[in-house]
Amino acid sequence: MLPTATVSATAFSVAERSKSTLRGACETALRRLGFDLVRRSFYSPLPDAEHLGDEHWRRASALHGVPLELDRAVALLRELESYLREAAPVLVGEHRFALDNA
Repeated sequence: MLPTATVSATAFSVAERSKSTLRGACETALRRLGFDLVRRSFYSPLPDAEHLGDEHWRRASALHGVPLELDRAVALLRELESYLREAAPVLVGEHRFALDNA
């Protein structure tokens, strides 16, 4: 007969493997339906909706987005274009990184 500690550790191991298998199966099924299963944790970038409260969804956000200023962005890219040509042979060489990998 196995000691109680060994039986408990074995049961825990089986339970953890079953939980992991079930989670994997759920993730696969949900992904096929177009959903992503995300674990709630302190490190998640997604807020826990249960703790936000109803008021959070009723008020308008003060965030209006990021001004892209596309004309300035294109001008900067044109300004940097000559430097890109200088760097291209170095980056494409031994590192196998192609700047024109479209």
